[in-house]
Amino acid sequence: MQAPSRIANAAKQRIHAAQESIGRSMEKFERGRPLDAETDPTRKAAYVAARVGVDIDTARRIINYEDPNKLGLKGESLYRAEAIQGTTVDYIGAAWLEAGRLASNAVARIIFQDGGPQGTGFLVSDNLLLTNNHVIPDKATANTMHVEFHYEIKLGQTQPAPVRFKLDPNTFFETDDTDDLDYTLIAIGQPVSGNTSYAQFGLCSLSASIAKHAVGAPVNVIQHPDGDYKQIVIRENRIIHRGDNVLHYIADTEPGASGSPVFNDDWHVVALHHWGSPHRETSANGRPLSTEVNEGIRISAIVGELQARMPNMTAVKQQLLQAALAAPEPSSYGTRIVRFPGEGKHTVFSPGDASSKSTSNENENGTNQENAEAGAPASLIDRNYTNRRGYNEQFLSGLFIPMPQLNTAQRAAAARVNGVGDTGNPYELKYQHFSVVVNASRRMPFFTICNIDGSRKILLTRDGVVRRGPEASETWAMDPRVPSSSQLSDAFYDRMRRSLGIPRGNNYSEFLARGHMTRREEPNWGTIPLAQRANNDTFHHTNGCPQVQNAFNGSRDAWLGLEDYVLNNTDDSNLRVTVITGPVFSEDDDPEYLDSQFGAIKLPRQFWKIVARVENDEPKVFALLANQSAAIEALFEARRLRGGEAAEALWDWPNNLSNEFISTVEEITSLTGLDFGDLASHDVFVGQPEAGRLLRSPDILFPRRASNVSSGFGRFESMSAFLEAWECYLRSVSVDSAETERTEPRRRSKTQPRQRKLAEIDAKVCRLFADDLSGAKHQQFTAVPTKWIAGDVSAKENVQDLITAETEVRLAVRFGDSRGLADRIPGLRRDTELRIKGEWIGADEAFSIGGERLPVLHFTHDPLGFVCKESLCYS
Repeated sequence: MQAPSRIANAAKQRIHAAQESIGRSMEKFERGRPLDAETDPTRKAAYVAARVGVDIDTARRIINYEDPNKLGLKGESLYRAEAIQGTTVDYIGAAWLEAGRLASNAVARIIFQDGGPQGTGFLVSDNLLLTNNHVIPDKATANTMHVEFHYEIKLGQTQPAPVRFKLDPNTFFETDDTDDLDYTLIAIGQPVSGNTSYAQFGLCSLSASIAKHAVGAPVNVIQHPDGDYKQIVIRENRIIHRGDNVLHYIADTEPGASGSPVFNDDWHVVALHHWGSPHRETSANGRPLSTEVNEGIRISAIVGELQARMPNMTAVKQQLLQAALAAPEPSSYGTRIVRFPGEGKHTVFSPGDASSKSTSNENENGTNQENAEAGAPASLIDRNYTNRRGYNEQFLSGLFIPMPQLNTAQRAAAARVNGVGDTGNPYELKYQHFSVVVNASRRMPFFTICNIDGSRKILLTRDGVVRRGPEASETWAMDPRVPSSSQLSDAFYDRMRRSLGIPRGNNYSEFLARGHMTRREEPNWGTIPLAQRANNDTFHHTNGCPQVQNAFNGSRDAWLGLEDYVLNNTDDSNLRVTVITGPVFSEDDDPEYLDSQFGAIKLPRQFWKIVARVENDEPKVFALLANQSAAIEALFEARRLRGGEAAEALWDWPNNLSNEFISTVEEITSLTGLDFGDLASHDVFVGQPEAGRLLRSPDILFPRRASNVSSGFGRFESMSAFLEAWECYLRSVSVDSAETERTEPRRRSKTQPRQRKLAEIDAKVCRLFADDLSGAKHQQFTAVPTKWIAGDVSAKENVQDLITAETEVRLAVRFGDSRGLADRIPGLRRDTELRIKGEWIGADEAFSIGGERLPVLHFTHDPLGFVCKESLCYS
């Protein structure tokens, strides 16, 4: 479709206003120096570093047009540097084509139900599609439309084989009709033709990263021009101007391309195309501008607008949007997680791997039916490492945290990751929700960096990942992506324990441990299969360092207590947090363990941790330093005094042999040699008297928040507080019953504690509330009972009254721990039909919640029942 005149006129006005900047860019292109077109040095350095795969210092040298051949670059990094400087060399890896094919899968044609074309759109999550407002302006129009994937002629075909879906604006619909935003984000509904799920098409991630584009950079557009078969406009199209909310670029587009994704050369979306038309009325510096100038809405502007709207959305819409905004972008070409049609299995397509591998039994609702409980035994480590996206730099809203950078000496000592080559960070080992960079010479990590989402936490028991038993018998794994010579194996820890004379037996693991750098529980969030994968991933030797166990790694008065505090408070406060952790390597001071098989291994004395979060839109960074020197020295002193005959009594140490200090990013930088970018500018402890002091209380990291008394729980601050009061009430009734038995023995033959009433009903969801995350987590909603199934007689009377009056019951579904479900019940919306069995609390017995005295159906403190939605049951 043609863009409305208001869109076209506004775009032309913006182009006319930017003619001087556009003319300057065109001049730089003509001179063969496209990098000079970008005037923001920070953005330009970030873009070049990400595009070429180098550190910031090398990126700046490339920007200054130093000869890439003299910068030590090789292979594709060399070709990329030369191409980005604008020389004639323009090689690009063959995987780029496959990556484009994968990105193209998520692009669809938007048509009316009679087949008439309207525009283009693309998936940004498993549920949501992004296009222009002028393509889908409102819900009523959306209900007359379909979205059509695979409307294209593939190799060997003569006709397309499209797959159509309805749109579902009732589940999610956000739009903006202003001329410099012009977007619609909408949920996809049921299939119309083709036996498949839209989740198979992958997605194009949304990101506000400044490293995605620079003026002068090439872009690629995947579109359905004039409603025709899918077409790709590639490479020789350049960004010529950046406005507050828009990008201008030169590309061949047609009406019908509205809503197309505009990609950079790494197939990351930089803009939402919304206008392009031949025009000759604009010139700059006496030079006619190209007749093919286009305008797209910057993705960062759309992300910012959506984030601003999120607090006013319903809980269901918030969760759908969070899933889209949290989807990390691959740092290498176009890896996409997709699903096989009809099988509901995660499948990964990755460049260089033509086969597809099933990696979990996750169904389309994000649960694992075989492992429905968080503590159920998980599978072994998933060896298909291509599905790991690793650490997400854009995880914290409003705080970009790049991977820490190694210096020259550290890069020489770092383990290179097999198969990465020059297309990405050659030192980054990507795991589920975290990444590791390994010091090959020390056979330990330089650092680990992890994203923690407290609102989506899933608790997994240790034996869900490894064999039962003490830490010494756990199964850890070598990572095949880096040389085994850069990792410390199980054999090393066993030999060192024996060499130090540490006694075997029940306390064998209590003295020297493989300490997780990214703690086992930290990355365990999202869906159950993803949490299990993350849990398992932490048991790689690349993530371990030798730590004294009972006085450091396992002491709640030391390192473990600090880790507990960080993790528990992200959970309780519903915070997103990024945590960077690692050892301090001192070649002069670290004690050395000598072994005939492993050689000389130095044991770190100190460990550090940097915690970053955003509170009330304010970035905050905390640095901590822990020292196990006293414990290490006691360990070696015991070995010197007793040798291999050390008595077990000698190892009965106090738990106060380590110290935790308040530190600063600047101090950690000095100790480690790592470059943490501008994190120091947000350091809470800089210039504060606390810096350098012992950490007496970790409360300084997460100050206790005032209770949210306005969250709608009447005289109770939370559903958890209400249920705690209810438990106290039940206990008091039981005591009263026992007292009655003693005073009136002939009326009762034995003490009968208060029994919980059970009710099993059919019901339809009515109202949805935000999750209660205070204390025990509860998913909250109301439902109107439609049928009584079974249960307590008095509960039956209550339910039948509700059915007659079409009155609601409040439901509280506990999740996230061993006394409830592993995670929320996904996909709840108004009129969702459920079958529920749980504890019935009648309206006459219930406390007031939010000013309403409704009956409550609670699931579950005990194994009382279940919740069934469609064909899936949760228990």
